[in-house]
Amino acid sequence: MKFLIEFLTGAAMLVGVILWLRWNKNRTKKAIAAYYARKRKEYAWLDKWLNGQKFDVVQLRANEESGVSNLITIIVLGVVFLIALFIGKAVLFIALPAITLGIIELIAWRTSKNPGNYTNGFNYGLSLECPSCHCPHAWVMTEKEKIWDSKVINTTTQSGYQKNFTFNVYEKKTSTDESITFSGRSYSSFKCLDCGHHIERQEYEESETFNNYNPGDLESWHKFYNPPMPAWQIPESVIKEDKEKKKRERAAEGEVFNEQAKESEKATEDGKDNFDFVESFEILKNASEKGNIESMKKLAIRYLIGLGCEKDESQAIRWIKKADGKQSHFPRVAYEYGKEADNNKNYMLAFPLFQKAMELGHAGAIYELGLMYKFGNGVQKDFEKAAELLEKAANGDNLDIETRRAQFWLGNMYRNGECGPADNEKARYWYKKAAALGEASAQKVLKDMK
Repeated sequence: MKFLIEFLTGAAMLVGVILWLRWNKNRTKKAIAAYYARKRKEYAWLDKWLNGQKFDVVQLRANEESGVSNLITIIVLGVVFLIALFIGKAVLFIALPAITLGIIELIAWRTSKNPGNYTNGFNYGLSLECPSCHCPHAWVMTEKEKIWDSKVINTTTQSGYQKNFTFNVYEKKTSTDESITFSGRSYSSFKCLDCGHHIERQEYEESETFNNYNPGDLESWHKFYNPPMPAWQIPESVIKEDKEKKKRERAAEGEVFNEQAKESEKATEDGKDNFDFVESFEILKNASEKGNIESMKKLAIRYLIGLGCEKDESQAIRWIKKADGKQSHFPRVAYEYGKEADNNKNYMLAFPLFQKAMELGHAGAIYELGLMYKFGNGVQKDFEKAAELLEKAANGDNLDIETRRAQFWLGNMYRNGECGPADNEKARYWYKKAAALGEASAQKVLKDMK
């Protein structure tokens, strides 16, 4: 019975605290909203400033202050509960938290009657109202200084294996990343925007990390804000939400440009029109600058080869990294870009893309180039060169679709006399290899040849 009473008492107190926290939050928001409504009538510049802000300043400040006051209340009550439990008397377990909550309520009530005493959360600890001229929200940051007391160099080494498609071997690759952590003090100076003569300077302990950054012999970093920066902080969640919204808007805009870029890269039915590399490059660049990932990858390859622009490997690396890629992705990206151009019958674009992919070690590009030489797509028809490339692709160690397709086309070339006099034996040899790998076309031809 005693345990049940203690449990119900504790539960009732917990419910009471939760209800009080909700009530205090609403009271704080109303107090700050009423405060700003009054001050906006008093200060015309403040009304204009608030209307011109991207975010709802009043709501953000109200949320910040109510959140801070409630968090402090929870911490204080938590400590009091622990003290009561440590002492071990049931009366204190009820009395101490109740008395503490009463004191907190008195402070909160008095503060709500004069919202100008609210501070700017945990960020700076500045009062909402200037103590000198009583102007609201007039604090600005004029300068900031960081003094480094120490630094630590952190080195991380990663090892792995990467396939070299040219020699069909795996090579060991090792990369080293270095970051420097600076620790020290940070000072910020603030002044009242209205009266101008009330200035505060505050010190904070800080630790900051900069990857691959070295300030040399400098022991401090100093920045003056001209014009001054508003000394109130937008919550990280609001900033993140805004960034995500911008990102979505940019992605949608980038997708429009990306579709334009795709349209500009389509050729006529015969694929032999004069494709304008420069114009399509500019459209592709616009889409990339708007944040479209697909366009960034294509732009990187354009720079790597020099299609419609000056060849620039540094720009190529820059754009592939912006697209969350690596230099090792160049062969695959060039090949996929070439396939898209080939499907669009833009052989003028597809041919150099497949060439670059082959140079970088992509096995599939060898097969695609062999077909382009065979049919004269994007290049002068050359059976000898086609047979050479197709045989190289047909003898590949991988069992990809390109391997068996290359074997099938080689069989066709020998059968049709495109590699010299017609040779059914060699044709049958390549058809059999393709059929063994599951090439249906080769299996059908072998039946017809019997």
